[in-house]
Amino acid sequence: MNQKAREQVTTALRACGEDLCKGELHDKLRNKGRLRILQGEMRPALGLREDALLRAVAFIVFVWIDRYYFNLSGTFPSQISEDVAKIRRRMLVEKTGPALKDLADALGKSAAEAILTSLADVLGAYLDSLADVEKIAEESGR
Repeated sequence: MNQKAREQVTTALRACGEDLCKGELHDKLRNKGRLRILQGEMRPALGLREDALLRAVAFIVFVWIDRYYFNLSGTFPSQISEDVAKIRRRMLVEKTGPALKDLADALGKSAAEAILTSLADVLGAYLDSLADVEKIAEESGR
């Protein structure tokens, strides 16, 4: 286990989770979305062969963020764009932020079951939001 790398990842997860919980979705100083910043902070852990658990968590978070931007942060028809923005914000503030903080705590303790539960919360909120977006798109005739 690489303790320094674990501390860096847990710090990054916690900081992102705290910002999301406060509704701070964009870092004005870096002019980047908080999730994009977190994604970049996961990259170094992807090469850590000696810590398979940390590497797996970093990979799942990295890929999930990529999918989030592909599916929920793009351009939507004007008649549903406000609804999509509300769904996205609710997901990030109410579900994703707390789940990332829980993930940071679980990873810091090497608690495999808690790590899996936290990842399930992050991914579940994302999948629920995708379903909500699909529903409003269908209702609007798209």
